[in-house]
Amino acid sequence: LLGSIGSIDDPTHDLDNLVALFGFPEDFDPDALREAQALPAHPDPSEFEGRADLRELPIITIDPKDAEDHDDAISIEQLEGGLVRLGVHIADVSHYISPGSALDQDARFRATSVYLPGKLIPMLPKELSAGLCSLHDSVDRLALSCFMVFDAGGEMLRRELVKSVVRVRRYLTYEEVLPVLEGKGELDDQVVSTLLLEGRKLADLLLQRRLKRGAMILEIPRPHVIVDKAGLVVSVEPEHSDIAHNLIEEFMLAANEAVASLPHECRPTYKRRRQPPPA
Repeated sequence: LLGSIGSIDDPTHDLDNLVALFGFPEDFDPDALREAQALPAHPDPSEFEGRADLRELPIITIDPKDAEDHDDAISIEQLEGGLVRLGVHIADVSHYISPGSALDQDARFRATSVYLPGKLIPMLPKELSAGLCSLHDSVDRLALSCFMVFDAGGEMLRRELVKSVVRVRRYLTYEEVLPVLEGKGELDDQVVSTLLLEGRKLADLLLQRRLKRGAMILEIPRPHVIVDKAGLVVSVEPEHSDIAHNLIEEFMLAANEAVASLPHECRPTYKRRRQPPPA
């Protein structure tokens, strides 16, 4: 069957064409929506039992200025002997979604959130993606925290995974963070400014260690389309790979490596990509 979408005279309808062209699922399964809408707006204090209480730990999120969800956060602590403890805190989605549930099946089908200029098609309903599983500042959220301790040379000495409850101290954008890391400005919160500067030192060490291991840095320009409230394009800005983005990238890579090493050490049965035979 042939049909038409939108109007050729209205450029905002181009997004509808893209959604239809690539088959992005916009509407959630009704059962998944009912499950999401049945969830509370905030965690119940009874859910904190058995979790590490990190609500007094200075934790921040850093995201693009137009981000609509905040599912990861970081913390930096100075320990005795010149050691640094990095914390990467991820929203505990699994606490709210049971395997095989309608929410689980719908999320598996979607696989990821889709960002289009001025439009977001989330993997999870807004009750989760922008609510319970979004690490907003000054509210309690359930998380999974990966703590990693590094020496003065950036070598990871130990790590620990814990279920936690967090309260983000400050939500920041990359644009706010960059001047602080470059030494050209400060935030009105000295604790957060210090956290960022200590974080940059660690991120630089981690990057240098990765490069020595053979890591590649790919400079691939990507356009960032800026739209107004009506959905019309007002500018196209190049996305830059700067030290603010690098800080978060290095910390997420470190957390991924820390978590990925656990199955190998514990030696349970697990799936992994098979290495090709030597040439």
